[in-house]
Amino acid sequence: MMNSAPLNANPADQSAWAEVRWMNWVSNALLALFAVAVLVLFAQWVMRQPVFNLRSIVIHGDVSHNSVATIRANALPALRGNFFTMNLRQSQEAFESVPWVRHAVVQRVWPNRLRVQLEEHRAAAIWSQGESASGSGGVESEKLVNTFGEVFEANLGDVEDQNMITLRGPQSTTMQMLAMAQAMAPVWLALQTTVEELTLSGRGSWRVRLDTGAVLELGRGTTQE
Repeated sequence: MMNSAPLNANPADQSAWAEVRWMNWVSNALLALFAVAVLVLFAQWVMRQPVFNLRSIVIHGDVSHNSVATIRANALPALRGNFFTMNLRQSQEAFESVPWVRHAVVQRVWPNRLRVQLEEHRAAAIWSQGESASGSGGVESEKLVNTFGEVFEANLGDVEDQNMITLRGPQSTTMQMLAMAQAMAPVWLALQTTVEELTLSGRGSWRVRLDTGAVLELGRGTTQE
């Protein structure tokens, strides 16, 4: 078998041979780096071509409270980039900023489209905070609570159920209060009455106001109690 260097080469020849191999390795590495740089520049040039500019956005899912036109009008100004350069997370946030939209999934569709799947909030109660809720003398503000117990802002005039219960209580108690309202619903149904307002004080006391105007002080306790 032949070696890469002569068997009887003196130290000087071996050193020169090692330098040649080192120079060949460096040259090959530089050529590889140059090729990679060229490929990167070419890819960047391709991604900037007009053919990859977004041509259409297809919207699926819940659009009960928004038309496709209003969703596009609210979200499009916040979209940046083309098919390749668009940040999908930022695009998702743009669609989720539209009123009534709870969650959005944004996907690229080759070569220049977006597919958006929307989930809307389903209003379950009105969330009210202010003077009546806390006694702080602040201005009362009304928002909505969805079926997950999450508070969101939307036009109350868009709510179909005009007899929706109003919840008043400390912040971060919406899930607890919604669970209490749902647990008590069969009781009021059996009594042929409805609850207009459910209040939870800062000390944990429950109060109910019925549609008849009657106010019931339930005291402290869990939903089961």
